[in-house]
Amino acid sequence: MPLFDLSKIPKQQRIILAVLVGIILIVLVNNRLFKPITSERKELRLKYQNLETELERKRIELKEAQAKTEAERIVSLEERYRHTQKKLEYLKGRLPKEKQIPTLLSQIASQTRLEYNLIKILPEESRLVYKEIPIQIQLKGRYQDLGEYLKGLEESTRLIKIKSLSIKTDPKDPPKLDVVLEIATYIVK
Repeated sequence: MPLFDLSKIPKQQRIILAVLVGIILIVLVNNRLFKPITSERKELRLKYQNLETELERKRIELKEAQAKTEAERIVSLEERYRHTQKKLEYLKGRLPKEKQIPTLLSQIASQTRLEYNLIKILPEESRLVYKEIPIQIQLKGRYQDLGEYLKGLEESTRLIKIKSLSIKTDPKDPPKLDVVLEIATYIVK
């Protein structure tokens, strides 16, 4: 014996009852199955939006950090450039003009008692910003005078490099030395 006898209920009410049961089932299924999924989906969408916002913020921070690093690098390079320019100006001041080379050597020699046998300017070697001018010098004099001459070259305000030095005793005059010296000086192009 059933709790309700559906055959006794009029057809119109049975339809309404079926519709109501259907609606109740839909509401229950929706509340039990779909609402949690929808709610979870909303939470995931919110998390996704938060992560996108965080990602964009991190991208901006990264760009700012890169810009700051690049700016610091530029400042450092500019400082190095200024320092290099000052150094270049200083070195340019120490480089003789081409016309000054014989005068420079004569000044140094006049301060000592050496005799010049030969001053020969060899072919120049061109560099990026300057020219190297090798000069071969043959001198005659005493050992002490040679030391003063070399000291004069070293203390010169101009850049002079001693490339080679050959010292032999003069067989005709033993206290004197025959000296062959190759130096290099530099001029700005």
